Amino acid sequence: MSLDIKKAVNDFVNKYGIEESGRITGKSTSLVTSWVQSKSIQFDAIQAMVEKDPDMFFGHSVQEAETLAPYAFPAGKRVAILMPSIRPIHIGVLKAVTALYEKDKMQFYTVADNSYVRSRNNCAQWFLDSGCDYAFWLDDDTILPHGDVNYYRTLADNPTFPVNYININPIARLMQTNRTLVGGCYFGRSSTGIAQFKEAYASNIANDAAHSGPRNVVNPTDWVGFGCTLVHKKVFTDIIEKIPNIAVTNAAYAQRFGYKYNFFNHIDDEHSEDTSFCYKAKQAGHQAYVDMAVMPLHMGPIGFTYHNTNKKKTFIPSFQ
Repeated sequence: MSLDIKKAVNDFVNKYGIEESGRITGKSTSLVTSWVQSKSIQFDAIQAMVEKDPDMFFGHSVQEAETLAPYAFPAGKRVAILMPSIRPIHIGVLKAVTALYEKDKMQFYTVADNSYVRSRNNCAQWFLDSGCDYAFWLDDDTILPHGDVNYYRTLADNPTFPVNYININPIARLMQTNRTLVGGCYFGRSSTGIAQFKEAYASNIANDAAHSGPRNVVNPTDWVGFGCTLVHKKVFTDIIEKIPNIAVTNAAYAQRFGYKYNFFNHIDDEHSEDTSFCYKAKQAGHQAYVDMAVMPLHMGPIGFTYHNTNKKKTFIPSFQ
């Protein structure tokens, strides 16, 4: 996510004036003046500004009825819905897929394996052999917005989840962004869940921005989680062409697990297999994006999303 803290602070001071900005933040006018001169900004002051005027930092309020592009698939394009699975699939996932599925435009494929690395690589191989133009990745615990407002709000335990963002077709929406690698914004499956893209992990301000709710914004990111992500076929073919040693060299292994290329691999405990794919994609010339208009539910005891995953932790901010 591209979030310019300095610019937002300057805009805030220009809007409210130095004296009023000092009153709002509880800081001296000389300190406020130093912010405009690109000096360091205290985090408690930023918090006070965000509470006063969140739109200066986060854009549109989640309650605004934004105009979204109407549902439309590019003519003649086909999408493979890919679901690597390590657990029983939540019934809400099936309900959403059933509501969105169009036989003339889509194919569906799932594989069960206790390794996400193997299952994602297997799905990727099936996609390359399918003749489809796009791969839409969906996790077995991710419920897409699909038009059933009461059902979606009930699962999320959120009676104010914006209707226009429940009524979107998320697959069509991601296709209409015209990005080759773009994911929806979903959150970790706990009360302190972080938005599943790189900048939300690196910056509490970016994570807070995501938690302000769905809005009509698409931002670049270093990586995006693959729980709800669209990838054009060219990303895969460019990775094959441009990334060294991408092919599986053990023929017996490739035959046993059903894939020829290591598109996905585990990096470390903080960088999973979907992260590794985004890094390879960028090396091959494809920037990853996160679409803030698509906010699926991440199912646990309830559907975790923007309003119930942001219980504050104590932290020391860093503005570089």
